[in-house]
Parts: sequence; structure tokens; C-alpha cells
Amino acid sequence: MSIRIGADPSTGEIPCSSLALLKPFHFILGGKPFTMNPDEYIYHDEESGSCEVQWMPVSEYLWVMGIPFLQSHYSVYNIKDRKIGLARVIN
Repeated sequence: MSIRIGADPSTGEIPCSSLALLKPFHFILGGKPFTMNPDEYIYHDEESGSCEVQWMPVSEYLWVMGIPFLQSHYSVYNIKDRKIGLARVIN
């Protein structure tokens, strides 16, 4: 996924100059559509001037969304019924 947006697959670094060209990232979990905007999946360190993707690649086809996803979505865990509820955070 990192390669598709122009980021280095080993470091996650991406040229900050390309941020304006990035599009929302759409995916499906449990049959429901979700979206993350570039400002949610790219970290821009203004002090150092570096930018990097915030997902963690496990393989070419598998990555961990982790904290960036959980910061933009409210999550409820139902242990008894083995379900997770997700909803977009509204600012």
C-alpha cells in the first residue's frame, strides 16, 4: 500500500510535497465502508519537515491500521458476543 501512494515501503517516508495529491483511503471492514483522509494516515512532523505513513505493513497485502484508525473512529468492544462496533468520530 505504501508503494501505491509513493512512500518508501521499508521506512514509510513519503515526500511532504506529495501530501496535497493524496486521496482518501477507502476500505471495507465487516461489509461496512470506511474512509481515512490523508491527514489521518500520514504524519507530518513540521519541526523536522518529514512525512510518513502511519499504517504498519505486515506484507504486501496486509497492514495494521492501528492508532491512526482508532483516533478517527470510535470503537466499542462486545466481548460476550465477540463483536466490535465502529463509528466515525465527529469533531
